[in-house]
Amino acid sequence: MGNSNSRSTFRETIDKMLTNTASELDENYWIDIFKVPEKAEDIYFEITPAFVKELLNKQPTNLANMLRLATNIIQCVSKQETECERIIVLNSLRIISKLLPILLETEETKNLIYENGLGFEIVDGLMGLLFTHNFSISYQSSVSPYEFDPNRCWNSGFISGEMHYSTILMNENRVEILRAILACCCQTLYTDINNAGTYVNPWAWMITSNEMRYSKELFFSLLNTVFAYPTDRFNAALSDPLGMVEKEASLSSQVLIMLLDSKTPTPQQIQENWELKGIYESLQNLHSELQGFSAELSPLKLENAFATYLSEINDPSHFKFIVECFSEQLNTVVAYNSSYLFSSIAEVPFYQELVVLLWQVIGNNQNFEKYLIKKKKIFGILDSLIFSIWNLKDKSGKVGVAQLCIFILLHFSSEREYSIKVAEPYDGHLNIDIPGAENYYDLIIGIAHNIIINQSYLIEAISTLMIIVLNHSAYVKKISNSSALKLFAIFEHFAAKKFLYKESGNYGYLYQILEVFNHRLQCQWDGSASLIYLLISNKNSFDKLVNMKYEHPSDSSWDINEDWFRKWKNDLPIGLIITLYRDMLPRIEKLCTLNTQTTDIEVIDFLSESTMVGIFPVPHALFFRKFHGTKQILGWLTSLLWGTIYIRGQILPIFDLSAIKLFTVSAGQASN
Repeated sequence: MGNSNSRSTFRETIDKMLTNTASELDENYWIDIFKVPEKAEDIYFEITPAFVKELLNKQPTNLANMLRLATNIIQCVSKQETECERIIVLNSLRIISKLLPILLETEETKNLIYENGLGFEIVDGLMGLLFTHNFSISYQSSVSPYEFDPNRCWNSGFISGEMHYSTILMNENRVEILRAILACCCQTLYTDINNAGTYVNPWAWMITSNEMRYSKELFFSLLNTVFAYPTDRFNAALSDPLGMVEKEASLSSQVLIMLLDSKTPTPQQIQENWELKGIYESLQNLHSELQGFSAELSPLKLENAFATYLSEINDPSHFKFIVECFSEQLNTVVAYNSSYLFSSIAEVPFYQELVVLLWQVIGNNQNFEKYLIKKKKIFGILDSLIFSIWNLKDKSGKVGVAQLCIFILLHFSSEREYSIKVAEPYDGHLNIDIPGAENYYDLIIGIAHNIIINQSYLIEAISTLMIIVLNHSAYVKKISNSSALKLFAIFEHFAAKKFLYKESGNYGYLYQILEVFNHRLQCQWDGSASLIYLLISNKNSFDKLVNMKYEHPSDSSWDINEDWFRKWKNDLPIGLIITLYRDMLPRIEKLCTLNTQTTDIEVIDFLSESTMVGIFPVPHALFFRKFHGTKQILGWLTSLLWGTIYIRGQILPIFDLSAIKLFTVSAGQASN
């Protein structure tokens, strides 16, 4: 039967559900539902949201029966209680993937899923099917599904046993299951972004529970599958002619970051939410059953097991593996975009997911971050992050990834050893237009300057960028002449009355750039001669700031008042610069008097040989500004990763865009 015939036949078959009661549809009819479709497109394009909603109104029992049968099929096959044709299992997965996002939209339709524990059975069936012998893995284990067996992991990497073969069909089967898992966890899409930071996704919570079978195998299988993806396009083409390895790696990355982002409910949330309460009871029942034959099991824990597995990785050899994989895969964006000729390196198709994963790894495992910062491989990752920020800063649809790259740089910048590392020489190998950059700190200053002065789409990241510049300012020995000019331009921008009056907190940015100057003066005088010369040459700019008077603007978006003005102006950290003028200006004037032909270069050389020791006050103890996650940032990150999942997952229409609340959807694109 050709695909066009199978699709039209399937359409005719499901239409009968609208006009016939459950009692009028015999067993052969239900067999056809799962057997007729030959391709995924048959189901995803014919079972439309409109059809499902019409069926809910006319024959809800038929809809419930179809979902129940699909669940029974994956349950039986996953427990190897029966043999079933592969196409029937795949179509069961596709029906689940298509129905759940529609049924999970409203409280009323959710009842069809949660009745008689159907939701828990679906998740349990999917987890089991991912590790079913001869369906998704070739290895047959004798170990209990509730105990970890590394031999069941799909790919080699770390914490995996002896590697067994995997066929293209097994890859395809796993792709269908992973797609179904994303569909199960789609309720987050229907949550307002203001609540996303604390929202507990019931299905993701189930999957990340310690009680679910194959939990640890799934975590390491996803991680290994992502890291096993080849970066060489020739090897990728030879090993993956049908593109199934790419699909599996992409979906693995999406499922992994989605599950690591999953929030765990509090006891109070469980009591107040009927969905969470029902799931908790199912998990508690399973826990009690397991306790019957394993006295070593710990009590039921309210935690994200995937985040726990990630935090417990502590072996240096495992860290080495992760660092090498991140460095190689993330750096493909640099290699691919820096070559004008055909390159053997292709940008990994799940680059955005990799950036999210890197963020989650350093956030969940502090030992890994410390290990990474000590290694030279960090420069491959740093190249990728800096290039992405520069390349995406003016692309409105990609600004979320760039913002996350900035957050990662902020996370790194709070470590002293990393701040010293950004002083490493930069040879201009990145395809970005920041002339005069001599080290990585110069690059960061150049990016901050470009975004602030040119008002790019990343303008909301000013605060984060300035904290990064400030964190490094006391530790990098030398900045270039170009960076000195850029830092002063940033100061002039922040010191302008128009900018200061625009928002009530804008004076904070002025404080930050003044603190950068203070750090350079007190901690890195020798490497800051060009900057010091600029500060002295532009004394009028600082005098203007000190002598600025309050003027009430004729128009303002907020209530500006003189108390606000006086408060921030009196606390300006400008004393060190005033001391610099008082002591150094007479010295320079004396130099110029002795030599009337004194050049700028000679003055800069004079400054580099001078000192303010004993004149400047003793510097206060240095401290790093660290990243602090807020409810808003957590919600934004959830929106970012689900926006990625939505955009990349709509080749087959799984989600109904009209129901999405988490982000704005326009013309098939999600804007975070």
